[in-house]
Amino acid sequence: MAILLALSSALVYGVADWCGGRASRFHPSAIVTLVGQVVSLVLIVVTVAIVGTPAPDAATVGWGLAAGAAGAVGLACLYYAFANGAMTVVASNVRYTNIAGRIDLQPDRVHIDQITVLDNHQAALSVT
Repeated sequence: MAILLALSSALVYGVADWCGGRASRFHPSAIVTLVGQVVSLVLIVVTVAIVGTPAPDAATVGWGLAAGAAGAVGLACLYYAFANGAMTVVASNVRYTNIAGRIDLQPDRVHIDQITVLDNHQAALSVT
């Protein structure tokens, strides 16, 4: 089941990025991102209502809104790059070449000791 969900997720992200990139060639990237975020919000609200998940508390909603806003800024930048460059060039440069770290998974928590990410120019970003 995990493999099926992972493949489905990769397919959805790939198709969404391609469609968003194509749409941003004809419309402003901010509008494309806004439409995508609104459609996603509606789908999530409908899914939560159908599944019957209890409503989250205010802090969880706040963190979710902050994460959504940060993701929207990233998507707008990605779509802007897609609109102004070749998709294969932009998409191939949006990656990290080396990720190293230690993650301790426990039944009740996840502890991330340190993660080091090296970009294409071997510049390190450390998160502790």
